[in-house]
Amino acid sequence: MPLPMVHMSITADIFKQRGTEIDPKFLLGSISPDAIHMRENTNRADKIRTHFDFNEDYTVEDFFNKMRPFVDLFPADPQWIMFARGYISHVLTDLIWSHTVYSDFQRKIANEQIENVRTLYYMETDQIDFNLFRLEPWRPQAWESLENCPSISVDDILTEEEVEKWKHRTLDWYTDTSKEPCIEPKYITEDSVRSFIKDTSRRLTRLFEGTGYK
Repeated sequence: MPLPMVHMSITADIFKQRGTEIDPKFLLGSISPDAIHMRENTNRADKIRTHFDFNEDYTVEDFFNKMRPFVDLFPADPQWIMFARGYISHVLTDLIWSHTVYSDFQRKIANEQIENVRTLYYMETDQIDFNLFRLEPWRPQAWESLENCPSISVDDILTEEEVEKWKHRTLDWYTDTSKEPCIEPKYITEDSVRSFIKDTSRRLTRLFEGTGYK
């Protein structure tokens, strides 16, 4: 699935369409489903749970409706509402990615002899994430906002500590040059990812606005 800079780029584009600054809680929510990686001895079932029983057979609209009660847990808490909208935007982005970019990646490599598909996938997506980190004009301000944004727990799903650890792991990852693959992606290109970001942010904006989530 897409890596943090893609999720945050979609968040940035959603708020750009609104003509407002990026909301820190929405930004935090947009990376938080993957905070499960900070749990010791985590397993596949844990990740499925943090991603609302993610299934590629869902339509985007059906999956969104499945998650709406999560957003509406605390309707009087604007901080929660923004965090929860960011959270479900992450999971919906994963679904759209699986239907588009990842499906296209699988098609391209289908007839090639590739020793380790997982390694190739993460090398290419990591490189694009590093490129976005360096090039996106909104990124420095977003980094400051995210760093100063208090983490919160997600009842029965993630602890506040797990969310906080993942936040700092994300903030620190891209300044460690040893993490960058330093390759030219071949199967998942930067242009295709930028198109995905643009298309997905618009799709999520329409979906949120169409159901009253302004």
